[in-house]
Amino acid sequence: MGPLSARYAVCENALRSGDFATDVAWAQAAGAAALGVDATAVATAGPTAGEVLAQSGLCASSLMGAIPPTLTAPSPAAGWAAAEREVAAVVDRCARLGAPGVLLTPGPRHQLSYAEADRRGREWLARMGPLAAERGVRLLLEPVHPLLVQVGHVHTLAHGAELVADIPGAGLVLDVGHLWWDRRFTADLADTIGLVGTVQIDDVDPAALADYRYARTQLGDGVVPVAEMVAAIEGSGYDGFYENESSRRSRRDERVEYFAEGGRRLVSWLQEGAAAHP
Repeated sequence: MGPLSARYAVCENALRSGDFATDVAWAQAAGAAALGVDATAVATAGPTAGEVLAQSGLCASSLMGAIPPTLTAPSPAAGWAAAEREVAAVVDRCARLGAPGVLLTPGPRHQLSYAEADRRGREWLARMGPLAAERGVRLLLEPVHPLLVQVGHVHTLAHGAELVADIPGAGLVLDVGHLWWDRRFTADLADTIGLVGTVQIDDVDPAALADYRYARTQLGDGVVPVAEMVAAIEGSGYDGFYENESSRRSRRDERVEYFAEGGRRLVSWLQEGAAAHP
């Protein structure tokens, strides 16, 4: 993918400017080469979104927030055809933006057994994944931290891999802020890295975590061993984007430098890894 800095991306939902063109400008000013595009912001911007992105020189590293967490829901009451049309429209939008994948979370388990929740997830992915594959993109399932069980019932790389394995057009999002707690993380990388479509980097505020809250902070300032995990991910053969989603409450005029600093820290860790394994 070229120089290490060309692998730095920023998630639009972390920038939070409220305007797509401003988000693009901020990501560019922060030294990012790509933007994890927010579906709502793109829809608000309309047909000009792709042009704004292209003119900036940035590319789309992913499409976020376009598919609700429906994997554990019952089969659609209106039939699968309507659901397939909706997903086809999303992956068409993703392909037009040039993003390699659409991010999604499975949704909570509700009162289902894990086996039934997984069965429904596999059924949904088996129907929708090929629609993405036909358009050259992937549906990327994101395992989430156990504190966020209301967002999804999948909490490890291994569990995510079970759901997407052997399904065309299906893959994984690897978010270090969600997976750092798992002692099997590094061991599971070797078997799962081929399924990973994008890596998201963030850090978790220790004070918030002590209060049973999940809040993010600057890369390297929290409880997540981000540098160590990046080294392990690189060592597994990953060569794609790192999307910075480590947002925090801040003034608008501080956000560009905040994400620029995050990018500098990431590139430094990548350089250290490259030097250690020439």
